[in-house]
Amino acid sequence: MGDNAYSEENHDHDESYYTELSTENFKDYFTYDYDYNSKDMTVTIKITPIDGKLTEYQDFNVTFNANAVKNSSGVNKGDSDYSTISISPGSGSGVYSKKYNLYDYGFDKKVRFMGINLKDVTGKVR
Repeated sequence: MGDNAYSEENHDHDESYYTELSTENFKDYFTYDYDYNSKDMTVTIKITPIDGKLTEYQDFNVTFNANAVKNSSGVNKGDSDYSTISISPGSGSGVYSKKYNLYDYGFDKKVRFMGINLKDVTGKVR
């Protein structure tokens, strides 16, 4: 057997078994949802793999825009603003959930949280 001999053990490390994740194909593999608590200014974001679509994810990172409308005096109602929330499930296969305090992302009581939308996705799945 030479250096280039194919071995079954290398299956797990064979890059060709992975699909690169992107913003475009994220929804083929995952759903996401959030819960907003206006009392304590937190948002909990939950990422759920779609049943039967993948066995694992690696180097997985998702960035959301947390959208807001400013309604303080001196700022026109309806002015849109957002902060970026980055989530790193890393590697695994299960549901990922994390709570974020919006004060840490520049939100305050004068800003009305309007939800999240997908901004960027990196990583790979199989």
